[in-house]
Amino acid sequence: MMENTVTYRVPGIFSEIQFLRVYFLTNGKFLLKVAGLVYSVAPSYIRLKCWGGDEENARMTLKNPIDKRFDAIVLLGAAVWTGERPSPTLLRRIEHAATLYHAGAAPIIVGCGGLGNHPPAEAEVMKRELIVLGVPESAIRTETRSRNTLENAVFSARILRREMLENILIVSDRYHLRRAVLCFKTLGFSAAGSGPGRSVSKTPLDRWLYACLRETAAYPLYLAKMHALRKRSRF
Repeated sequence: MMENTVTYRVPGIFSEIQFLRVYFLTNGKFLLKVAGLVYSVAPSYIRLKCWGGDEENARMTLKNPIDKRFDAIVLLGAAVWTGERPSPTLLRRIEHAATLYHAGAAPIIVGCGGLGNHPPAEAEVMKRELIVLGVPESAIRTETRSRNTLENAVFSARILRREMLENILIVSDRYHLRRAVLCFKTLGFSAAGSGPGRSVSKTPLDRWLYACLRETAAYPLYLAKMHALRKRSRF
């Protein structure tokens, strides 16, 4: 049986600004609507992402993961430091995924992340640390090519489809979840998100605010990318 795959050309030639210029020429009305939406919701979006309002926590974080089971946990990567050490961001995501696994949220963890500034690939470090945290090797899958959120979704989709895993729980930092969920839903998956908040990560407030603002800026760009992907791809 031929595997159902997604045809997608990962951006490499054009910068993000060039992409938006080209896209705006053909989809200007759509981008204006997106800009208006972001302008109206950005203040509350940043507040929820930085301090984790009750409504956002209820929607994006499983308070009792045993009540809701998924086919797989998809763990998104972050930097690997020298000496093959996971960065604090990567380590807290790994620990959160392991906690969800042991609570029965899903039987499989798919680690996503390629080679960054320091070897090995992020997914390989995930696998090593997950095993240390008691996750059996047989329950871990690795995707070692991706370099950003969209590639996380595109490349891990091949693993998920091969094993017929459709209902997924994405693990990342809370401020990143909305964009990550958008990518996986665009590829046809049923996706929810779960991640540690700032109180868990102990990240300085200024760095957390910067991350929230960066996500607010990145979200409309990804909406445009997903809109273009839907128009030229079949799922």
